[in-house]
Amino acid sequence: GGKAGWNNLQSSKNTKIRNGKFGYGALGLISSPAKISETTDMYLSFDFPEPVEETGSYTLVSYATVRSSAKAAKFGEGAALYSTQSKEDGVRLKPNKNSFFAGESIVHSFTIEFWLKPQVIESGSIILKWWSSLSNKKTTMFQNIIAAVAGGKLEWSFLNIWQTGDNKELDVKLSGMSNLIPEIWSHHLITYNENTGLLEYRMNGKVEAVTYLTDTRTESPQVLYAMLGAESDVVIGTRYSGL
Repeated sequence: GGKAGWNNLQSSKNTKIRNGKFGYGALGLISSPAKISETTDMYLSFDFPEPVEETGSYTLVSYATVRSSAKAAKFGEGAALYSTQSKEDGVRLKPNKNSFFAGESIVHSFTIEFWLKPQVIESGSIILKWWSSLSNKKTTMFQNIIAAVAGGKLEWSFLNIWQTGDNKELDVKLSGMSNLIPEIWSHHLITYNENTGLLEYRMNGKVEAVTYLTDTRTESPQVLYAMLGAESDVVIGTRYSGL
C-alpha cells in the first residue's frame, strides 16, 4: 500500500486495514468467522470492545473484563483479560427463552469448550458457574454446573443435574490429570452423550476424565434422567486472573 494506500483494490475479502510501517496502512487478515450452526447455543466472542454473545441466545448483563489485543489472543481480534483485583463477576449472561441455561428442560447431549491462559494458578478460581434449583412436588434441590481450578487442575462439578432412582443428592465431579501452566494457552472441553450416559472431559484433545451417568455408573443401557431447573444467569470467570 505505502503512500498510495489500498484504494485501488477492486475487491477484498476477510481483510482489515491495520497500522503498518512508517504510519501507513497495512492489509491484514481478520479473524476467522464464528463457527456457529443451528445447534450452537452460545458463542462468546471477545473480538469487540465488549463481550458479544453471537447467537442471540443470551443477553450481556455485565462485564468486568478488559479487552486485550489481537497479539495476545489465541484467535481472532482479542481476548478477555480477567483480574483477581476485580470483585465483580467477569462476564454475566442472562439466558433467553429456549437456550440451554434457561432451564426447565430435559438435558440432551451437549458440549462446552473454551480456551484459557491463566496468569496464576489459584485454587478457587471459577471459569464457568451456573447456580439454580429444581423443584418437584415433594422437594427442592439446589443445582449447579461449575468449572473451577482445584489443586492446579481444572475440575468440573455437576450438582443434581442427573437424578438417581431414590432422588438422593448426586454431585458428579470430573477432575483433570494435567496441570494448568501459567502463561500457556490450553483448550478445555466437556461433552455428554445422552444415548450412552458418557460424560467426558478433555484438555488439549487428551482425555482427562470420564464417567457414566447410568444406573451402574459404568456402560449400561439405563441412562440416568437429567433435568435443569429454574432459569439462572451464567457467569464466566470469577476470582480468575488471566485470559
